[in-house]
Amino acid sequence: MDAPEEKIQTRADYSMFFPVLFDAFRICVDEDKEGFMRINAKQAKEVGQRLIRCAKNNRMRISRKGLTNWAFTAHDLNEVHIFPKEAKRAGFKTTLAHGTLLAAGLEQYVRGLREEVENLTGKEYHYSGQTIKFLSPVYVRWFRRGKVNWVPQNVRAEEGNLILSILGISRGEQALECLNTSLTQEIKKPDSKLITPFTQTEAILGRSRIQVSEHDIFKYYKRLGVKPVESMAYMHAALFLIGNILEVSSRTTGKHQGIYRRMDFNFYETPKPGFFNTMIKLRGRPRSADGIHAYRFDVCCTQEDRPIILGEVACYSKEEIKLD
Repeated sequence: MDAPEEKIQTRADYSMFFPVLFDAFRICVDEDKEGFMRINAKQAKEVGQRLIRCAKNNRMRISRKGLTNWAFTAHDLNEVHIFPKEAKRAGFKTTLAHGTLLAAGLEQYVRGLREEVENLTGKEYHYSGQTIKFLSPVYVRWFRRGKVNWVPQNVRAEEGNLILSILGISRGEQALECLNTSLTQEIKKPDSKLITPFTQTEAILGRSRIQVSEHDIFKYYKRLGVKPVESMAYMHAALFLIGNILEVSSRTTGKHQGIYRRMDFNFYETPKPGFFNTMIKLRGRPRSADGIHAYRFDVCCTQEDRPIILGEVACYSKEEIKLD
């Protein structure tokens, strides 16, 4: 007899998530336990309602106009995001949302979660990074918006820090999986292994220096479809890294190429208006199989010689990208 297939989660089950959440925070409901904070059932219900409201408030609804606006915000003019015919030619059903747009939406949700966590614990947390795996496209049509709902899967505590797993669900399918979403009580120090590749300047494929004003920050949030705030988002700075990769990919054909499979970012100092410097470097040799070419890039973004983002981006293309 065959083993039953594992059920794929496509909606939030907070009845399973809340006990794990409270255990990670060392909180007990209506009972005394050594080393745990006690709250009553009413308080626990209020926490649950706020977390559910946070997920609802940060649901993504992406229109074709919004997709076009984001293309200019991210400087990502890959035709699969703009023209349905080009998307179909590339093997998709229609135009699809940018990976950076989905990652930016995730950041807004995590910011909301962080605020609730701080209210619950009375401690301050720093958004320290995330690993995103893109599983299936989020399609956007003229008369049907692309939708993404955020579903928290798991949370665990490590030395006072919180590590969350989150799913992005689009029309009943898992669109992206967000692993190792980190909330830490202190700003992490950069790992030397992440910095070392950029000390070899001859191996750098692309660089950029970009200035960001307060008005640019306002436009970023406006085009993301959320209420603008004063603080700059990490994904706003990450757009410059992706822009570097797109510039490299267009050197041969003059067109932006590549679909993202994975974005692994570590966040450090909080970005602010001013100048940003970025660098990208190819990690290992490109791999090719069955007409698909896969690439991995080390990425680095700094501001005033302070690290803002370090990490890795993996993408693929049906056309070989010359990286000479």
